[in-house]
Amino acid sequence: HHVDPLLDRSPPELVPSTAPGGRNTVSSHPEMKRLMQAFREQGFAEIAELGLPFAVQMSATATLCSAFTSNPLGLFVLTRCAADLLEAHGSRELKEQYLGKMRSAEWHGTMALSEPHAGSSLATIRTTATPVEGAAAAGEYRIRGDKMWTTGAFHDLSDNIIHMLLARTVGAPSGAAGISLFLVPNVLPDGSANDVELVSLNKKMGHHAITNCAWSLGERSGGAVGYLVGPEHGGLGCMVRRARALPMHKTRSTEPSPTPTLLRACAAQLHMMNAMRIEVGMGATLVGRRGLLESLLYAQEREQGGRQIIDHDDVKRMLLQQKAYVEGSHALCIAAAALHDRSCAGDREARALLEVQTEIVKSWPSEWCLEANKLAIQVMGGDLPWSPLLPPDLPWISGDGRRGLRPGLPSRATVPRQQAEHDSRGHRRHSRQDSAGPQSAGRPSGHPF
Repeated sequence: HHVDPLLDRSPPELVPSTAPGGRNTVSSHPEMKRLMQAFREQGFAEIAELGLPFAVQMSATATLCSAFTSNPLGLFVLTRCAADLLEAHGSRELKEQYLGKMRSAEWHGTMALSEPHAGSSLATIRTTATPVEGAAAAGEYRIRGDKMWTTGAFHDLSDNIIHMLLARTVGAPSGAAGISLFLVPNVLPDGSANDVELVSLNKKMGHHAITNCAWSLGERSGGAVGYLVGPEHGGLGCMVRRARALPMHKTRSTEPSPTPTLLRACAAQLHMMNAMRIEVGMGATLVGRRGLLESLLYAQEREQGGRQIIDHDDVKRMLLQQKAYVEGSHALCIAAAALHDRSCAGDREARALLEVQTEIVKSWPSEWCLEANKLAIQVMGGDLPWSPLLPPDLPWISGDGRRGLRPGLPSRATVPRQQAEHDSRGHRRHSRQDSAGPQSAGRPSGHPF
C-alpha cells in the first residue's frame, strides 16, 4: 500500500548522455526494482504459462494489481502480449532466441505501433524496413524511423527489451495493406547495442511508475536490426487475425482438447488488441474499486454529528452508487474475458458478441468508475490518501466533502409534502433511465438504482 504513492511521486527519470556518442538512459526508483524482482521471483510474471482461461487470469491479476494505480505491473502485461505475438507468428529461430526469456519476464517486451504523426491512424506510419541481402539470419532488415507513445520501450528494469514493431518494407502498398511486423531488440544477440535511441520521456496522466517513450531507429548507422515476424505486409493481420476454430467440449466435436500452448497461440491471434482493451477496462475498474474501498474504510472510522458517517443516508447513497458502478464494471470485464475464452475455442456466437462488447468494456468502466471516484472524494472530503487515482483538477471539487451533510441545507423533511412526493416520483423516474447507462449530453445523471 505504501509503495504505490512512492512510485507515483517518483517516476522514472531520463538521464541525458554527457559523453560524446553516448546514449540517453533511464533511472528507476530502487523500490520499483525491488517490486519487479519480487514479482518475478514469486512466479506471478508467468501466470499465463499455467494455461488458465483468460477470465481466470484476469481475476487473479486483478487481485495483484488493484493496489497499484501507478501501474508498475503493466510491463508484464505488455511483455506477455509481445510474447504471444512472437509465439503465434515468429519463426522457429526467433522463438528459440527470445521467447523463453520473454515468458519468464527476464526480458521485457513492448508493442511499438504509433508514430509522432500517427496514433490511431496506423495506415499512415512512415517507419521503413529494408531487407539485408545475404544476412546470417533469415528475414533480417534494417529499420529507420521514429516511434512515439511506446510504453516501456526504455528502462533499467531488464537486461533487454524486445519491441514488436510495425513498419513498411521498401515498395510496400500504401495504407494498412503495406504494414509488416518486426521484432526489434534493444540488445543484439552478440551483446552489442542495437541502433535504437531514447529521445524523451512523455508526460502522461497516471501510470507514473512506467516509462512512455519517444524514440528513434537508425540514427547512427544504416538502420536498426529487425527481424520479420509473420508474412510481409501482414503486420496488422498478425495482431487482429482470428484463430482457427478449436473445440471447447467433446460433445461439440470428436477432436481432442487443445493443449495450453495451443490455446495461448490461439488467443494471440484472436483480436490481440481487443484482449488488451478488456484489460484496459479492468484497469479502470480497479481504480474505481480502490476508491470504493478507501472511502468505505474511511466512512466506517470517521465520525460526524455524533455518529459514524457511514450511518448517514447520503453517505450510504454515495457508497452504494460507487459499489454499483464498480461491481457492474467488474462483472462486465469478466463476462467479456469469458467470451474471449469461448471465442478462442471456436464459439462463433461468443465471437460475435465479443466484437460488439469490446469497445463497451473499454469505455464504460473508464467513464463511470471515474464518476465513482468523484463520489469517493465526497465521502472522504480533503482526506485523500489516494489522489493518484484522479486527474489533477478533481480534488478541487472536494472541499470539505459530504455536501449532503452540510448544516443549514434544507432536508427533505422541510420540503412541503406535495413537492416531496413530486421529487420522489421524478427521482425514481431518473433512476430507471440511469440504469440503462450513461445519459446523453445535457441530461442530469442520477444514481443507478
